[in-house]
Amino acid sequence: MANDFQMVNGDRIQLTDEEQAAVNAERNHYKTVIKPANQFSDLRRQRNQLLSETDYLFGSDAPSMSDEKTQEWQNWRQALRDLPANTPDPTPSKVVWPTKPE
Repeated sequence: MANDFQMVNGDRIQLTDEEQAAVNAERNHYKTVIKPANQFSDLRRQRNQLLSETDYLFGSDAPSMSDEKTQEWQNWRQALRDLPANTPDPTPSKVVWPTKPE
């Protein structure tokens, strides 16, 4: 496979093998480390938003719910807290979000 090119003073110059190796290493680092870390960060932010939106259900002035309904909400909230640890691939289309109780 041919090496990439770069523009130098308006001229298209092919990268040396060493330069191409550095570019490939940087791309691989982004794909395997940086991108997943950013995706996990986004997942946690969305998860935290969902948790904060339902915090009121468990405060001292929480609306009255049946024990069964309370357990449903607690299970859902726990599944959200466990989500990052239970998500091998943080690609947004591959994250399986727990179903929110009604």
